[in-house]
Amino acid sequence: MSPQPKLVPVAPAPGPKPHLVAKSRPKRSFTGVWILLTIVLICGAAWLAYQRSAAGKMRSAAAAEVRTLKVSGGAAGPVLRVTGSTSARVYASIKAPVMMGPDAGRGMLMKYITKSGSVVKAGEVIARIDDQAIRDHADDVQAQITQLDDTIKRRRADQTIELENWKQSILSAKGVWDKAKLDYSAKDIRTDVDREVLKLDMDEAEANYKNLVKAMAITEEKFKSQLTLLRWQRERQVRHHDRHVRDAENFTIKAPIDGLLVLNTIFRGGDFAQVQEGDQLSPGQPFGKVVDIRTMQVDSSVNQAESQMVRIGQVAKVHLDAFPSMEFSGKVIGMGALGVSGGRNGYFVRQVPLQILIDGSDPRLIPDLSASADLQTSPAEKGVLVPLEAVSTTPKGDVVEVRRGSGWTSVAVNVGSRTNTVAVITSGLRQGDEVVLARP
Repeated sequence: MSPQPKLVPVAPAPGPKPHLVAKSRPKRSFTGVWILLTIVLICGAAWLAYQRSAAGKMRSAAAAEVRTLKVSGGAAGPVLRVTGSTSARVYASIKAPVMMGPDAGRGMLMKYITKSGSVVKAGEVIARIDDQAIRDHADDVQAQITQLDDTIKRRRADQTIELENWKQSILSAKGVWDKAKLDYSAKDIRTDVDREVLKLDMDEAEANYKNLVKAMAITEEKFKSQLTLLRWQRERQVRHHDRHVRDAENFTIKAPIDGLLVLNTIFRGGDFAQVQEGDQLSPGQPFGKVVDIRTMQVDSSVNQAESQMVRIGQVAKVHLDAFPSMEFSGKVIGMGALGVSGGRNGYFVRQVPLQILIDGSDPRLIPDLSASADLQTSPAEKGVLVPLEAVSTTPKGDVVEVRRGSGWTSVAVNVGSRTNTVAVITSGLRQGDEVVLARP
């Protein structure tokens, strides 16, 4: 086997050696940097403009939320506000009739009733109670009265016949007695035995006659008693009948006075509701009122601590919660002598009852409306009227913020009388000044 050949490096060709040349670099560009800086500057300018705009809007909104009011002059005085409900001074309560019949006490079915809130006249029918059962019973009692009349007539006829028989018996006994007396008159020609027999016959006839006369008198008294008893029975049935007739008449209920019909509420089916047709009423149960809305009042109360500020004849302004725009003048006409405590209040919390007469009338002024009354506790004072929320109390006194040019200035004022809503400024403000009510 032949040996492997050896690798021998090749010698380079003779001549000059090659030189390495470095690759040329491109020039650096700053265009991107300038674009980035431009974008940053634009964003910064936009953010600054936005912040300034937002601050301006906030200042504008804050300025817009400042509530102001231009004040005016007038007169006002301290008042005491009381609350209550309206009621009628003149009214007539409507009750279910109390039956006079011997079977009274049962429930009564409402057959017809006028709608609550209707204006009715005196004598107008406002309700009817079902009276058919009473009228049927009254007809039965009338039949008993007719039957008793027939019984009395029959008994009187029977008594007349019996009395005539008694009279005939008495006349017969009188004839026997007269005959016996006539026979006894011939006693002189009779024997002793005959005379005794004739005398006994005469005495017997006399006794029989007198007994019949007495018996007839007793019979007449007996007959009178029988007729009297029958008449009493008839009178009792007549009164029984008349009571039912009167009850049936009372079941038609009429308005006693002119006014507004207000129906009461009753418990029906687990809930309270006004009386309506088909309801069962108990005798004497009140189910409505006819109120004269021309004379209305407010039934209220005042705290015992404030009752010293209230006097009879004190003027008041009455407002209705249901109709805020309505206002009535009134005056105090009644006041309790002692304070009373409510069921849920402690014994030391006392309220004095108060009655305020309302002057004037309105179709909307009806009973049972919640109302309030402002009692004038002292004479009104003249000045500039400012809402209480615009007056601030500081250690130096009362101040009010008033617009002066484009800004606001705190002005010291003298406050006279105060009410629940306004204060009377006697000095420091002029009519037409714009004051701050509240700031945000």
